[in-house]
Amino acid sequence: MTPNILIIFLALLFLLGGIGIFVTNQKKERSERRNSWIKYVVYFFVISTLFASIIFFPALFGAFCILIVLGGGFEMIRLQRNSCRLDWRVWSVYFSAYIAVSVLFCLFGFENQDIQLFTLITVCSFDAFSQISGQLFGKRKICPRISPAKTIGGTVGGAIVSMFVCVIAGRGMGWDLSLILPMGLGVAVFSFFGDIAASYVKRQYGVKDFGRVFPGHGGFLDRFDSLIVAGAFVNLLKLIWI
Repeated sequence: MTPNILIIFLALLFLLGGIGIFVTNQKKERSERRNSWIKYVVYFFVISTLFASIIFFPALFGAFCILIVLGGGFEMIRLQRNSCRLDWRVWSVYFSAYIAVSVLFCLFGFENQDIQLFTLITVCSFDAFSQISGQLFGKRKICPRISPAKTIGGTVGGAIVSMFVCVIAGRGMGWDLSLILPMGLGVAVFSFFGDIAASYVKRQYGVKDFGRVFPGHGGFLDRFDSLIVAGAFVNLLKLIWI
């Protein structure tokens, strides 16, 4: 998939996302509508920056990945030091797991360009359209005690859109469906579990966000939890299979 086609494709996805937000905002209060658009604009600039770095400055994307995991690690350390709601031994297990996943994610930051683009576009489409689908069709919650906003309708809707998107992207890169489908499904699944894992830790600390780096989103782990876990999965998959 050439850069020009990819840019057009991304623009269409963001346009669809904007339309989805406009529709879901109709029954919201003014402050909620404003927050939705702030979140959308911030998301647009963050994701556009990551895509641009992969396409035009590959080494910069690797640096971004390192910055993301360092920021996330700092947030976990700060949360424990400020709260101490968890036993330090339990926290050490969580932090060790985070380090292991982060190492794989950092290696993903220096992977093949097509693999990076495929992963990022799948994660973004799953993440964005899960939220939109959840607001439109979500009724039954998946795990209300951990992540109250997660619904079956939202997750299924996000998975359908992300699979459609990843097939188009993968075929544009010349990949076979035997690679696209399991890889795309795996990225969506691990994106979901990355989000759930971050929500689980936040619930144990009794906080809404890990930080306040990105308006409307929170900290590094709030914004990139899905990408970190999905990127780690893709790098591990490449090591053992691709």
